[in-house]
Amino acid sequence: MNKKQELGKRGEFIAKNHYLNLGYKLLAENWRNGRNEIDLIFNKNKDLIFIEVKSRNFNVLDLNAIPLTKKQVINLKKAILAYCYLNKIPLENTQLDLILVIFKQNCKRAVIKKYYNILS
Repeated sequence: MNKKQELGKRGEFIAKNHYLNLGYKLLAENWRNGRNEIDLIFNKNKDLIFIEVKSRNFNVLDLNAIPLTKKQVINLKKAILAYCYLNKIPLENTQLDLILVIFKQNCKRAVIKKYYNILS
């Protein structure tokens, strides 16, 4: 596993534990439909929350950069539609959150920046 993949796995672990600590129930990790992937899927009450996690080192972070490309957003939408269709879940109770995990001081500290319901 290279450093970029390791950083991504650490970011997903931190994001997963953040939502678990908030009382969300984990349904799936790294769920795939073809080439499209959703990092984390949670539910709480009747809501289904899809999570895309982006991990960055603070020293290489461009604060003006948009963490998701248009193509990535399209692929995430396709994956959400597929998951809901396969599991017979209405789209009204779903949302996509973007979690940006920013590692500081040689990856010893992490800060979470949350973007809720980015598709609406």
